[in-house]
Amino acid sequence: MDRLGCLESRALHVTSIDLHRVRDETFVREIDFHWELASTNDQALKWAEEESIVTPLLVLADKQTQGRGRGPNRWLSSPGSLTFSLLLPLDGIPADRLPQISLTVGLAICQALETFAPLADLAIKWPNDVYLNEKKAAGILIEMPPRRPPHGVIGVGINANNSLTDYDADVQSKSVSLIDAIEQEVDLSDLLITCLDHLDRYLNLLRENPTAIVDQWRAYHLLEGRQVEVDAYGDRIRGVCDGIDPDGALRVVTPSGLQRCIGGIVTDFERREL
Repeated sequence: MDRLGCLESRALHVTSIDLHRVRDETFVREIDFHWELASTNDQALKWAEEESIVTPLLVLADKQTQGRGRGPNRWLSSPGSLTFSLLLPLDGIPADRLPQISLTVGLAICQALETFAPLADLAIKWPNDVYLNEKKAAGILIEMPPRRPPHGVIGVGINANNSLTDYDADVQSKSVSLIDAIEQEVDLSDLLITCLDHLDRYLNLLRENPTAIVDQWRAYHLLEGRQVEVDAYGDRIRGVCDGIDPDGALRVVTPSGLQRCIGGIVTDFERREL
């Protein structure tokens, strides 16, 4: 482990991300950098057990080998991707508003990526994915440490400079990387700092004026008006998506009436023609 407190650490000078800039230009107070890590979220959850740890803490990995998504999903991390987790206070945002946190993080990442791809179609796929030109570009995983309320762990994985052109057709049909969309590399330091700035801004807005953010979720919502199938904790819900409620629930109109999904995974949805 290379903690930012050890400024002479070789990692600070060799990694493609300028950790000094991240420390100096963002709200992060400590950085835990790893060349390789199984899961940045797991590492952040371990730090949450330490009462003396200073937050907001950024856990950053050059390579993540066992990245987790919601449920059984896994996040593919290859060289050039941006993978990080934040351990930070979420005071003022009750745990029962977890869907709102997830959508707010998705909104922040959408707008951060727009800075680098202003002509791309960025969207939030409820509850925790970011899509670029109808393909998955980023994933989000939010977890609550049981022993450190009111803190939370926000995990983000972004396909940045990891081109997917050499992957099989199935991967390319579902996922996209920023470098393939804009046909040039991005500065990972700039990308990380931009993401952190947007996260800080929108999480504060969620605390202070949560109703002001609802229309922004909806403006970026990918599934509006589409046929969807949702695995809602074992229940299969199929119908037409009717948007997102202010509390972050997905609205699905089924043959038997309106269903609200507080949580779950969208396992299938009808893509619209580009």
